[in-house]
Amino acid sequence: MGYKGILYGAVPEEESETYGNCITSPHGHSDLFDTTFGLISADYLHYPRGRIVYDMKRGLHIIYIDKCILDTVPEVKKLFNLNKYEVDYDEHYVCPGCREELEF
Repeated sequence: MGYKGILYGAVPEEESETYGNCITSPHGHSDLFDTTFGLISADYLHYPRGRIVYDMKRGLHIIYIDKCILDTVPEVKKLFNLNKYEVDYDEHYVCPGCREELEF
């Protein structure tokens, strides 16, 4: 696949789900790859990826993102109209190339 860019999915707040103190999309990456992007779901594990959640307790968005696509944060911020946010990392959003460099 030679695509260079950002593939993303977003849901309205009323379609989101609560996970702990956060609001997040009910859709996983495999769902997006199958239904939205028309790709094979198993392939999503091979791509750098992330997720945005809204922390209700702290009143800000958290951008979980693979370190190798950290340079896309300004575009992600603009796409999702984020004003108050922080960037964080999670073992779920690590591509195979970055996983080799990290130990979880």
